Amino acid sequence: MRNFLFVLAFVVLLSGCTFNAPAYTVSIPNIQKLRDVGPSKVAVKDVTFPPSEKDKLNHVTLRGSSFNSPYDGSFAKYLREALRQEFLEAGKLAEQSDLELTGVMYRNEVDASGINVGNASIGAQFTVRRNNAVKFDKKLSADHQWESSFAGAVAIPAAINNYQTAVQKLLSTLYSDIEFQDSIK
Repeated sequence: MRNFLFVLAFVVLLSGCTFNAPAYTVSIPNIQKLRDVGPSKVAVKDVTFPPSEKDKLNHVTLRGSSFNSPYDGSFAKYLREALRQEFLEAGKLAEQSDLELTGVMYRNEVDASGINVGNASIGAQFTVRRNNAVKFDKKLSADHQWESSFAGAVAIPAAINNYQTAVQKLLSTLYSDIEFQDSIK
């Protein structure tokens, strides 16, 4: 029996665990930036991956454990949901509008392997169209670091909790861009 329990524990350790990112929570400073732009409403459409990069960008591991999006397992959908929630909270979301925002996520990296520091890097190309004419099209990215630990029991939860902050930083970069602001006025 003791050998069976040892083998079972060993198999569980080798198989790794699967963790989900927490559901997105809006950033109050981001909402304020959107409110300051003006009265226009925007339809947040699809955020996708480049077809050749989809599997790579959607496959995130934290020290050997799988890290997944709570939105149909897609980090592109995570970014879309973050945009939708923030535009909604700012009073700027419209299901139908002559202004449409789309995105293509080209970077999605989370590194929990550091002994003292964890890192995330998120990037997307955002496009704003008004009546199908492109008004804004730019690649933007954000990097985020946090205090981590050699111990996986500390490092993995820290990475999970800080992924959302990296996304919030990316959206802050978008909302602060003067060309973006001009495109949605």
